[in-house]
Order: sequence, then C-alpha cells, then structure tokens
Amino acid sequence: DNAHAVAVTQRALQGVDMLPWLTRSPDLSPIQHVWHIIGLQIQRHPQPARTIDDLTDQVQHVWFGLV
Repeated sequence: DNAHAVAVTQRALQGVDMLPWLTRSPDLSPIQHVWHIIGLQIQRHPQPARTIDDLTDQVQHVWFGLV
C-alpha cells in the first residue's frame, strides 16, 4: 500500500534536515553530460552519418570508447 509506505517514510524522516532538490536539474542528470560528449564526438567525425545505421554505429563507437 503506497499510502502506508509514504506515512512510514515521512515518520522516519521527521527531524532530518532536508536539502532543497531541483527536480529537473541537468547538473544532476549524468546522462545529459554523456550525450553532450557523444554529440561532440559525432560532430567531429570525418564522415557525417547518412543513415540511421551509420549514426547508430557512430554513437556505439563513441559510447564504447568512453570507458
């Protein structure tokens, strides 16, 4: 029961100082930074992708090179 879980959580957090948290802050979404890096790498690719398959290959190549 979600209502019960919420009540239990709220009781558990009583007296705990909470920090404000932006619900949609790009700084808190690491994948946004990853997509930015992938986009930059693809823009620098010597041959632009002409098909979805080309683009998929380029994205995967960059993705696997991030590690």
